[in-house]
Amino acid sequence: MDKTIAELAQRMIAYSTGNLHDINHFLKVYAYARTIGVREGLGEADQTALEAAALLHDIACPLCREKYGNTNGKYQEREGGPLAAELLRDSSLSVLGVAQSVGYSSASQFRRASSESTREAKRGWSWFSRHRSFT
Repeated sequence: MDKTIAELAQRMIAYSTGNLHDINHFLKVYAYARTIGVREGLGEADQTALEAAALLHDIACPLCREKYGNTNGKYQEREGGPLAAELLRDSSLSVLGVAQSVGYSSASQFRRASSESTREAKRGWSWFSRHRSFT
C-alpha cells in the first residue's frame, strides 16, 4: 500500500470513530478497487486516485446520519466534497482527480456541487472538526 493511501486509510479509520460497519465497508470497497485497478493495469497516478476514491466514497455518511437522519446520496453529494477536500488538503493527491474518480464527470461539476453548499459545508466542517480527529 502506497504511503499516501495508507495515511488516508488511517485518517478514514480515525474519522469513523469505531463504526465497524463503515470501516469494513470502505476497506472492502478499497480492496476490490485496488484489485480491479491492478488487474486492469492502471498507471500509478490513476491507481492512487482510484484507491483514494474507494476509501473516501462514503466520507459524508457520519455527518449525514447526524445532520439529516440518513445517508441519502443527494446529502452525501452535498457534504462529501468539502470533507474530502479537507482530508486531502495536506496530501499529494489531486482533489479534483479523486472527485472525478468517484463519479463527478468534470471539475466544474465538482466545483458546482462544492460551491452550492459552501455555507452548509462550512457548518459541516465545523461539526466534523469538533467530532473527529485525524490523528
